[in-house]
Amino acid sequence: RQVLYRLPHLPPPLLPSPPAGLPPPLGSQALKDAALAGNPLAAYEVGVRYLDGKSVPVDLEAAERWLTFAVARGSVPAGYRLGTLYERTRRDLPRAYAV
Repeated sequence: RQVLYRLPHLPPPLLPSPPAGLPPPLGSQALKDAALAGNPLAAYEVGVRYLDGKSVPVDLEAAERWLTFAVARGSVPAGYRLGTLYERTRRDLPRAYAV
């Protein structure tokens, strides 16, 4: 069997730390613990809650931070919501297409 090319050994990408602090009314302690531990589904849910104002006031900056964190952890739905945030709310099309 012939190997046509070899990929160089690359270190794992540096993942961002989770955004700090979550207010009590955001959701269950299990959700907050999972999001702070880096669970992409929980981080996505936190971002959506900030984006849609579920249990907390709408906070677009917090939504952007949590959705970006979830994207870095591999959440595809977070990428969609983050791109939509950039496109429709921020009117930042180049950034929307980059997500």
